[in-house]
Amino acid sequence: MSVPAPDLAALGAHIREVRERVGVSIDLMAELAQIDRKTVMRTEGGQHAASVRTLHAMAFVLGVPVSELVRVLDETSSATDLAGGTKNS
Repeated sequence: MSVPAPDLAALGAHIREVRERVGVSIDLMAELAQIDRKTVMRTEGGQHAASVRTLHAMAFVLGVPVSELVRVLDETSSATDLAGGTKNS
């Protein structure tokens, strides 16, 4: 059984979308979440697999549950299933 890699590009794009929707800049996100600005940029760009701690901090700053940030991972997994990919339960 192989576990599919998470869609980091979709996750990052969704985090960026939420951040922009609530009106938080990258700099403010980094400052309030106590993470490096580059980490925010790399995460949003799909180039970094954020830790649970980082996702928790981002969610806190944005005023949303962590599940809101990562729900896109479930959606992209479901889309893969519909497109004929495999998903083992």
